[in-house]
Amino acid sequence: MISQLPGGVSAAGLFEAAGKPEKAAALYLKAGSWEDAHRLANISGSANLHLSLASTLEEEGQLEAAGQHFAAGKDFEAAVRLLLQQPGTQKQAIEIAYSSRHSAAAASVAQHLINEQSFQEAIEFLKMSGDIKQALALEKQLGIASASDVGESRTSTRSSDRSTATPPARPSNNGLSAGSARLLEDVQDLLETEAGPSQAAQKVVHQGDARVAEALLPHLQRMPELPAAEARQRICLVFHMHAAAAAAALDAARLEQQSGAYKAAHERLWAVRRFLHDQEEAVPKELEQALACIHSYLLVKRLVRRDDHQGAARMLIRVSADILHFPKHVVPILTSTVMECQRAGLQRSAFSHCQALMQPELLDSINPAYRHKAASLLRQNPSKLRDEVESEVACPMCGTSGPESDLDCQGCGNQIPFCALSGERMILLVWHAREWPGALLTVFGGHVSPFIISIYYFAGVII
Repeated sequence: MISQLPGGVSAAGLFEAAGKPEKAAALYLKAGSWEDAHRLANISGSANLHLSLASTLEEEGQLEAAGQHFAAGKDFEAAVRLLLQQPGTQKQAIEIAYSSRHSAAAASVAQHLINEQSFQEAIEFLKMSGDIKQALALEKQLGIASASDVGESRTSTRSSDRSTATPPARPSNNGLSAGSARLLEDVQDLLETEAGPSQAAQKVVHQGDARVAEALLPHLQRMPELPAAEARQRICLVFHMHAAAAAAALDAARLEQQSGAYKAAHERLWAVRRFLHDQEEAVPKELEQALACIHSYLLVKRLVRRDDHQGAARMLIRVSADILHFPKHVVPILTSTVMECQRAGLQRSAFSHCQALMQPELLDSINPAYRHKAASLLRQNPSKLRDEVESEVACPMCGTSGPESDLDCQGCGNQIPFCALSGERMILLVWHAREWPGALLTVFGGHVSPFIISIYYFAGVII
């Protein structure tokens, strides 16, 4: 394989000549050739490449360059966060927040300006971030009459008959037109009702007002319920706020996981990941990790039915590492992990997960019939227990080898795509399987013959 040639830079040159800039840049980064990686990122314009380079530069302490690449990769929040840390680059951070109009970036700049006592500019960025309430409070504190008048007139309007009163138009300096200001007020009122988040999202999407959508998001973010997270996700997808859409989907999926709705959480994350992929936008690593974990949980029964206890054990070990996100099934998951590890010959892993299972706070929830077996396992000498050595597979992006069930590459730091049927790492030789038309729907539909399953399994179909 090209990425395994001796000398990272020479192998990167071959990838570059073959028209594979992302693979070439990953090897340039690994070899410490920053200028070549920077050049390729600017030439290709790939958001993923910019973000990968930005993360590496941040780790190396090159904050200004990292911030610029985060901005090029459209992670405006991270760009502003880094650039605000240095006095010489704070102006760049403000310009990025203003030009992108990203709500989280604007909120960071607003807080920075407040700390610097630049209150007039802070008010503008507070409104841009959607924190209208704090902006009005700051205007009132500074004695700006127009803002005070708006606050008083809104109060009097809400206390009067709404069927005859018309909400006052906000002044032009608040960043919203009169129509947008009225729409924002209406959707804020909707949030107070039981079906408020869904109805508010429907109204904003129907009106197509992106400024109101941005202003509404902070209000929804302060609401911890699932409907609010779903409303945020819908708004962000419609208005192409990609990073915020991924964050909202992750929040909603976490809430579904807490209630035990694992399939719903899986479908949500997969749909958003596919949407971002189709839009050629970077998929956040946290979303990839959450999707991999839930998918691994859903794979276990299928692997056990195929007598693949080694695979089932590896998937359960992955799930157990994230056990706090499965609060309704902590004991069943840990119990299954111990049992499958024993069947797969992973004695040391079985022992360590049995220790986690037999914690005092979990004892009452363990099946009495199994509690005795678990206690017997813990009486073994752990120093004599061994796990079977796991096969290693090269990372398809940088070539660094690692255990086939470990999706975190220790070489390039990327989240490695995984096979939908085994949960293991993808390999470079079957990378083209990602492009098969209908492959994802066919696999997830579950209506495939054993022959087709064997083909997909061999080809390493990914999600």
